[in-house]
Amino acid sequence: VATGRKISNKAEQRWGFIVPHPDPYHEFPIMSAGGAYVFGNNPDGTLNANDIGLNNKGGVHGMQ
Repeated sequence: VATGRKISNKAEQRWGFIVPHPDPYHEFPIMSAGGAYVFGNNPDGTLNANDIGLNNKGGVHGMQ
């Protein structure tokens, strides 16, 4: 909480948001909001375990 308060700046509308790290359970919603995903889909709708989308542009942006 102290770190969140320290990095917040009301004048700049910048707010600290702290989650446990590394903790994919809490981090994934932030990453997926930017477009990250765990597994892609095959044309038939099944999961494609070879298409891992955690390190895509949106996922990286969400974590910055």
